Amino acid sequence: MAIRIHIPIANGIVALVLIAYCAAGDVAVRDPRKAKAALGRSLTFAEDIWFRYTARMPDYLLFYHNIIFLFVIFSLAPLPLALIELGFPASISSFKIQPKIRLPPTSFFQCYKDVMRVFLLVVGPLQLSSYPHHQELFVVCGDKDWASPSLTLQKTNDEQYRRIQKTEHALQVAEEELLRVQLEATAKSKELSQAHGAWFPPWLATHANYYKELATTHWKEHGQPVLDVLLQKVSKKSIQAQQFMESHFESSKAVSGQPMTIFSI
Repeated sequence: MAIRIHIPIANGIVALVLIAYCAAGDVAVRDPRKAKAALGRSLTFAEDIWFRYTARMPDYLLFYHNIIFLFVIFSLAPLPLALIELGFPASISSFKIQPKIRLPPTSFFQCYKDVMRVFLLVVGPLQLSSYPHHQELFVVCGDKDWASPSLTLQKTNDEQYRRIQKTEHALQVAEEELLRVQLEATAKSKELSQAHGAWFPPWLATHANYYKELATTHWKEHGQPVLDVLLQKVSKKSIQAQQFMESHFESSKAVSGQPMTIFSI
């Protein structure tokens, strides 16, 4: 008997999904007592609830729970900052590019709708279409190497590699957007939010064959040197962006007119 923990990594969100299997025949274990015997301990309260909920559920439905997790996080994570901005604006004025600007609640809600629209049109379908890739990446039931530290480290490193690419691109888009508007308050918040999804082309290109090589020796021979170079580039880009902002944002504080909400809230 083997208990497989499926760990789909979707846009940095790790969902731990417990799926119980028999080692022979891929027959699902639906009895909590057999699950306890396989784990060698009793299930916790949360594990017991999740086990009963997922006992008869196919893998792909479990994987699609990532969409719900992402939706909840995208909705709740910015909420404290939005409430502070609306209720106690003076407490964060020193951290704002334009401290004199006060955004109405309608602006926050419009920003949320824009981000959720992108989420539903891009991120949601991307999660639906990425299941075959994760199914191929994680091994079948009964394989003893699926949870090896090597495979986990390789998957984590690749995830961070792609996120660094996305960060570098977002910094470039931010700098170009600031130059385009010449620090006039006309940039919309969703313009930088959309940059968050600019990693889709490289994601699509690399997922065809990259993980097969990564699972063997690709990362050790090629990935780490590339990551080191990329980290240097990101560090240099971050310093340039910081210098640019420090030299120009002081003058932007006195700009009147429409607020420049270039960062998503």
